[in-house]
Amino acid sequence: MELNDRDKIDMYNMMVGIRKMILKRKKHIKKYYKYRKIHGEVLDSMLNYIYKGKYNYMDKYESILDDLRSETRNPNFEMSLNPNNADDATVITELFCYDNHPNIDNLTDIFIKNNKFKNIDKLKMLEAMKDSYVGLFKIIKSDDIDGHLYIEDVFTKKKFKIIDVSLSHNDFRKLGKDLYYYNRIITIDDISFSSGIHSIFTSKNTKLMEYIKKHRYKKVSNFARCIQLYKISKKETNLVINYNNQY
Repeated sequence: MELNDRDKIDMYNMMVGIRKMILKRKKHIKKYYKYRKIHGEVLDSMLNYIYKGKYNYMDKYESILDDLRSETRNPNFEMSLNPNNADDATVITELFCYDNHPNIDNLTDIFIKNNKFKNIDKLKMLEAMKDSYVGLFKIIKSDDIDGHLYIEDVFTKKKFKIIDVSLSHNDFRKLGKDLYYYNRIITIDDISFSSGIHSIFTSKNTKLMEYIKKHRYKKVSNFARCIQLYKISKKETNLVINYNNQY
């Protein structure tokens, strides 16, 4: 009997759940869940700051729109994101909570400057978010024993070892294609993890391969690059994508 896509997703989630139970006993995984929780709490505070009208992200976006169109050489470049869509919301969070463009204030810097937190762990997380690294990564290999994922930035060739309980479950060599994703890497207390941008691709995505070949990396801001790659990922047809927001 062949499993349909829904069955495969249910099976995957069941296997991830079992692995989480096994991994959570390990010291580095306990630290990982601790800091993921703190990271989520910090982002919730930032999003509440937006919802209360203290930060108008659309005004920020419009102030740099001409810059974005110039750097992408696209006079019709637009953000076009719906905050009520879960996937789009992860990209909006990425664009405005972190430093992605030199000509707009980001919420991490605003929270640090205005001493928004007194809690030591949240202050440490803000600094880690400020020092974080964003890029288009190729997944090199996975380690399901310790929950690690080994990734390399496509453009800078920088390598990272991060914790990802869900993705580390996969043996990507069996896919018959390379896997890529655009994400932000946060490192705190020797623990590295991705911030969770919903932007993933395979090497069979011809638009992605063309983008990598022609992209002017040093001429384009992370803000524009994130939007460009997210739009390409939305057209991915070679992968059934099931995001596990429980890490």
